[in-house]
Amino acid sequence: MNLPVTTEPINTTTTRKRKRDSFILIKSPNNYDPIDLIHQLSTELSTKDQHLKELRSRLSKMYKIFENLGVSSHEVDLRLLNLRDDDTAFNSQVELETLSRGKGIDVSKISKDIDKYGFVKEVKCTKPIPPQKTTILSGIFIHESKKCKEELIEQLKMISKNHDISNLYFEKEWDTLIKDINIHHNMLLQDDVVIGVKFGGVRGLGLQQFYFPLVNLITQYGIPDKYRFIWLDLSGANNIRINGEYNELLSTQVTPEIQKIFNEIDLDLHRTLPSNFFFNNMFELKPGVNFYKLQRILYAFVIKFPEIGYVQGMNKIIGTLLLTEHDEENVFCLFIALIQEILPWYSNKPFFNSIEEIQADNIKLKELLKMFIPELYTHFMRLNVEIEILSMSWWLTLFIDLKIIDLETWFKVIDNLLIGDRDTFFPCLTLSILKCLESTLLRFDSCDLIYRFLSTDNPIFLGIISINMVHPSFL
Repeated sequence: MNLPVTTEPINTTTTRKRKRDSFILIKSPNNYDPIDLIHQLSTELSTKDQHLKELRSRLSKMYKIFENLGVSSHEVDLRLLNLRDDDTAFNSQVELETLSRGKGIDVSKISKDIDKYGFVKEVKCTKPIPPQKTTILSGIFIHESKKCKEELIEQLKMISKNHDISNLYFEKEWDTLIKDINIHHNMLLQDDVVIGVKFGGVRGLGLQQFYFPLVNLITQYGIPDKYRFIWLDLSGANNIRINGEYNELLSTQVTPEIQKIFNEIDLDLHRTLPSNFFFNNMFELKPGVNFYKLQRILYAFVIKFPEIGYVQGMNKIIGTLLLTEHDEENVFCLFIALIQEILPWYSNKPFFNSIEEIQADNIKLKELLKMFIPELYTHFMRLNVEIEILSMSWWLTLFIDLKIIDLETWFKVIDNLLIGDRDTFFPCLTLSILKCLESTLLRFDSCDLIYRFLSTDNPIFLGIISINMVHPSFL
């Protein structure tokens, strides 16, 4: 039978005019007076005008506060001032009553509500906090004195200046390196001996001579967004690409056994990044564009590698890769290259078919923890913490399930994975993360708190480590 690839629904947009409840006055024709109606509307407009003036005043005060701290007004989220009339705290949520099925919405018009990776921005507004002796800003304690404020402002300006200088330096270094790689690539294509040869990955023909400059830049800074296409070269994905193969796989007839795997995939699709706009279009109440890309990639992979099949965790890896690489065929080739060339093999078995071996390696991790981080090991033993339960999940999802790292840091994990040693990368990174979190983990006095801390994206827990995870360079 033919592959049941789900097609993206056609967007038939309709428009409807939304009535503003605050201006709807229900009166019978016999008892309403036009003069009273005009007076009532005038009073309402006057009240709303006064409310707008109050909001502008608060906005102006907020800008002055951030300006004194050296923060540009463009960096201040205007939505922080969208207070309700009663000034109570609330979370910005999408009101279902304002949405209609099939209603087309231009992504560019809602870009202020989602970030560049498709996640809805969560904004919390609170009552103005009365003056206190001490406040906390990004993990830095600020004492309310004029001298301390001036010193803090100077420190923030210096940090910002150093950050900009560092970014500019690494950006120029990357520009130079990519230019050299392109020149080398063009020379290879002009050579009669190796004409048509593509990059063979950092360990292969194409990038071998650039190995040390690449390692130096990636470990210090990571790969910039604009050069992340080099993942395809570092992994060897371009070298295994076969033109037309992806579309051919999607049109292949499948067996009942493969169809059963498709059914398992479909069950996990709706659980993949449900809060992301590109997987779950909450504005139009339908699956997002990446939902169907993920489905096609997993289908094609299972058809090409039925002996590997589908393992939970693949959907999270591929789905997250789609947030930075939008070409589904590129992600398909990249995922194959990860399995064939980058991820460890156990007894000639690919990574996702070696669950028992991976579990055994995670149990051995305790011995490494005892050797390199003895105090934390003793703490875990005292609380009966089985760290292998968590690290097993980290490994199978390439650390996506480690909620304390953000998306940009996870991309740096992939950067380092592509140049690292396949046999030591996972245990080394796991120990590095635990070492960075050691001081925080030692504060918890129960096994449950440690499990929750390492496996939740609760902002209360994330705030605890904001000053510990200082920079992704720990990778």
